[in-house]
Amino acid sequence: GKDVPSQSSEFAHPDVLIGLSIMAYRYEGLRFSDFSDAVYKLVSNEKLEFGPHAERPSAKLFQGWVEESGGRICGVRDSDEEACSGRTDVLPLHYTELSNSGQMQKLYDLLCRKGKCA
Repeated sequence: GKDVPSQSSEFAHPDVLIGLSIMAYRYEGLRFSDFSDAVYKLVSNEKLEFGPHAERPSAKLFQGWVEESGGRICGVRDSDEEACSGRTDVLPLHYTELSNSGQMQKLYDLLCRKGKCA
C-alpha cells in the first residue's frame, strides 16, 4: 500500500541504522573484524601525525586503551632490551602489524578482556 516502505528503504533511515548497530554491539560485543578496522585506522592516523611516536595523539589514545585494560606497552618506560613477552605486554602502536594474527589476537584479548569491547 501507500504507507508501507519498500524492502530496500526499511532500514535505510540513519536512526534505524544507529539503533540496530548499538543493539548489535550491546548483545554481541565488538567483532574481531571491527576491532581490526579500528586498529587499522589508529595506525593509519598515527602515520600522518608528526612528532615523536609516543607523543602523537593516536599513540596516546592507544596507550590509554592498553593501560585502562591493565596492559603495558613495552619500550615506553622500560629499557629496549626487555622482552615483550608477558600476557598483557603489547608493542607500541607504530610497531603494530595488522597482518600478524598472533599480535592482533593478543591485543584483542587484552582490550576486550575487561568488557571494553562488549
